[in-house]
Amino acid sequence: MDGVLTKIFCVIAAAAGLALSVMACVSGGWLVLAAAAVLVIVGVAAAFAIGKAREPKPLAAALIVLALTLVPRVAAVLAFPVVTAPVHDFGTYFRLAGCFAGGTALIKNSAHLFPHMLWFSEALSVPFRVFGSSVAVYQVGGLVLSAVTALLIFGAVKTLRGAKAGLFGALIFALCPSAALYAPLCCGEHLALALLSLVLFLLARFYKAGPKPVPVMLARGAVLGVCLLALELIRPVAIVPVIAVVLAWLAADAKKRPAFGRALALLLALLVVLIGGRQLSLLGAESILERPVARSSNSFTLLAGSNAEASGAWNAEDSALFYSAVESGDFRAADRQIRSVVVSRYKALGPVGTVKLMAVKSAHTWGNQSSVLDYLIMYSARENALLSGKLLKAQAALCNGYFAALLLLFAAAAALRVKRGGTAPELVCLLGVLGFACMFLLSEAAGRYSLIALPLLAACVPGGFFAKISLDKRRR
Repeated sequence: MDGVLTKIFCVIAAAAGLALSVMACVSGGWLVLAAAAVLVIVGVAAAFAIGKAREPKPLAAALIVLALTLVPRVAAVLAFPVVTAPVHDFGTYFRLAGCFAGGTALIKNSAHLFPHMLWFSEALSVPFRVFGSSVAVYQVGGLVLSAVTALLIFGAVKTLRGAKAGLFGALIFALCPSAALYAPLCCGEHLALALLSLVLFLLARFYKAGPKPVPVMLARGAVLGVCLLALELIRPVAIVPVIAVVLAWLAADAKKRPAFGRALALLLALLVVLIGGRQLSLLGAESILERPVARSSNSFTLLAGSNAEASGAWNAEDSALFYSAVESGDFRAADRQIRSVVVSRYKALGPVGTVKLMAVKSAHTWGNQSSVLDYLIMYSARENALLSGKLLKAQAALCNGYFAALLLLFAAAAALRVKRGGTAPELVCLLGVLGFACMFLLSEAAGRYSLIALPLLAACVPGGFFAKISLDKRRR
């Protein structure tokens, strides 16, 4: 059974999941509420149906996962032809990657302020160097990464709960409408989801293998550090899984967790690789861009996130303020100036106003998965009937309803864990979801940001439901 601290975390997670689900439904209206209600019923029924079925062979389950991952994403690519013309993050990634692949001068960009733009573009340039710079190349790359993500989630959950639970967890990712609709777009989500899923897979395998001597724990920490460094370079969120791992160790039963020395060895190796690698990446970015690079890229997201008039979302006023502050090139002074503005805004709002703003941002971030449709409209190669009228509204309701339903299932799984316990990697996932929820309270509100939590949610939910089904069978 879990310790007291783990149970407290589970209760908080259950409450947070329920609150976020309700906020997503309320902000989305009755159509989203109806979609979420139907999807919750379908999800629970699917869990019980898979639980009662025969144990699938791993190869057969993996093929099912691949098919159900690729079919909706290939359909999205065919249904939503896109171009790379708009001057927006996705278009900038494409053109920067083309410059790296072709060895030409870099286009005007903001990578010195947001280094993750540079490193994702560098990663994208690898297939561009081999196959050429085209929409089809990055779309195929995205499909491959989505397939890898689904298989990693399957492998992680299978390691902890068996093939049935692994199949269910992988299907949560595979059938997520908003994740599928990103398939036509040139974005970092595909790679970020794959890297986070790889971290989860490694944690599950290490957990199953058990604690090892210090040299092996150092090697494990180094491997996790490399994976988290890669994630940090394209999506600066690695701090969340790191904190989740530490809290999960602290919350574990003293008799079951690795000895302090071994756990410390893993953590130190992880941090040395992550922090050292990040510092080296900044030096590399300055060499590539031939100009100073900001050491922190979170000033703008904190600035926009504090703007109550814009509901914490991107806005032209804060964009102008940010670029005016960094124009001198003194990034430390700019950070101080921006953070001073952020603090003064929250002071002016007061406790009640701050809580209201954070609630609005949470509803927007977790309940606005349909923002992917805005990107499809922005990058659409032609007028598309699927992106207008009732069809657009239906797709938006499905995207938002799916995530609202998933958050409710997450809350249920967290509540179930309070009674019957669970594994350490599942607790890491649960704490990771909580960590992202806390991060989004302060950051800029944007629907696509919460998609990074999808692998964590997909790994958490099966553990709760399949443990309950297994208990029921033993009782009979």
